[in-house]
Amino acid sequence: DVFMKRRRLQQMPSMVCSSSSDHDFKEDKAKAEAWGQKREDHLVKAVQMDRLNRHAWNELGLLFLERGVLDKAITYFKEAVYLDPDQCAVWINLGVAYHLAGHLEETKRVLERALELDPTSVEARNNLANLYKKQGELQKAKNEYIKCLNDLNASLRVHNGESQGTAQAAGIPIRPKEELEYQIAQTHNNLALVLIRERNFNRAMQNLQMAERHAPLTCVKKNREKLSELMKQESHLLLKDENTATPQGDA
Repeated sequence: DVFMKRRRLQQMPSMVCSSSSDHDFKEDKAKAEAWGQKREDHLVKAVQMDRLNRHAWNELGLLFLERGVLDKAITYFKEAVYLDPDQCAVWINLGVAYHLAGHLEETKRVLERALELDPTSVEARNNLANLYKKQGELQKAKNEYIKCLNDLNASLRVHNGESQGTAQAAGIPIRPKEELEYQIAQTHNNLALVLIRERNFNRAMQNLQMAERHAPLTCVKKNREKLSELMKQESHLLLKDENTATPQGDA
């Protein structure tokens, strides 16, 4: 699944080279770790100076979410939620942390609260759909992903010529086009994973192809390649069954 966080992690610029040695990789990793530690120290000082700094608590949560230290991420997001209970973004981040930690009931409660605060939040809706998929409620998951796509595509139409005033009157949030393309790709990818579980391979492939048209996500490419291989295997097995079927004659 691709999870959506309202407030993005700040990341170092990519240092990928055409051919890198093991020494280069270790050096880049060390730089990233040093930068992360510096950022952590800065945020810790910020909350020590002002315990009511909800932005710093949220950023600490994002930092530890990125590291995979989920218990600390949850603690920091809960502080941010306590200080800013009407901010949808921090509820979404807490929901992602709960989901990754396997606390599914808490995830549902938190994401539903996020949607109460902002019914147009595709981040909250996408992550709630991820939860439904994990719980095996595939129809609910599909419904939420489709709602996400409807909202995102409606917003994208503004950039493709639709009146911004008309969109705002309809309650459609106006988002940066690059962000929209990225989120549409994420949602098509997640919907495709549900369709694969339903063995609806053709529709799943259509969604992965749509995702690639909007943004070149690595996960989408890998999923498309895996699905192509799976479809070939299924086709081969079907052909084998047809060739080995025993003819049935009249009695």
